[in-house]
Amino acid sequence: MVYPSDDNPIWSQGLDMNLDMVQLCADVVAYKLRWSTTLDSDWYVTGVNDINPILHPEYGLRRMWSYFQTHYHTCVICKSNKYKINSNDTKC
Repeated sequence: MVYPSDDNPIWSQGLDMNLDMVQLCADVVAYKLRWSTTLDSDWYVTGVNDINPILHPEYGLRRMWSYFQTHYHTCVICKSNKYKINSNDTKC
């Protein structure tokens, strides 16, 4: 599924591999970034090949998913109820 850019700055918060669970209530296993209307990146696998080579002056090293904030992206996700507190919890 292709997701639109997400204005949430949480994606830029360093190398934390739990941002996907916090933001999506799911594990982002792999993802692509849409650099333009016709050009997608290769697949990034979370924790394997997704370190952004550009050092951010405020956040330091980040994952490539930091571009979710400004770019369309395609994700392979695994949903989980592992962190759901109760059946009325609407966050996850």
